[in-house]
Amino acid sequence: AYRVGDVVDADISTRSSLTIDLLMADQPLFGLAKTVHLPRLPERFSLSFEEGLHSIPYVDGQFLQQLLVTFVYSKSGGGRIHSVTSKAIQSTGSNRRFDPKKKIEVVFDWIEEENVDIEAGATVMFLAAFVVSILFLLQLCVTQEEDDEGNNNNN
Repeated sequence: AYRVGDVVDADISTRSSLTIDLLMADQPLFGLAKTVHLPRLPERFSLSFEEGLHSIPYVDGQFLQQLLVTFVYSKSGGGRIHSVTSKAIQSTGSNRRFDPKKKIEVVFDWIEEENVDIEAGATVMFLAAFVVSILFLLQLCVTQEEDDEGNNNNN
């Protein structure tokens, strides 16, 4: 359960099974857009959040220019992260050598999920069940009348 502005735990995992905790200043803040600059890694890496509950696919760190990380969340019910997606933007140009001095820009963006109206959903489900029940009873009545007419004609 998060409140707006709370720090969301984030780790970097590499293909060589190295896990690095992000500095507090580089971690995303719940519900707030934020841009950080991380050191460029010479290998593929992934970001995971909430102690590995949510993670993004591995991206190539050598030529990565920008990483857009989008969180889908809800503030109601204690504030929860529902999903995390990412989009990697690779550097372009002829000079694509690995430069450890360059940084990767990571943009954390947040999209609030709409609140669900449970009462309206329950009302629709009740009405649908009611209509189906009425149709079922009408079908039984029609079938019963046909059987009664068939028995009367045979006598």
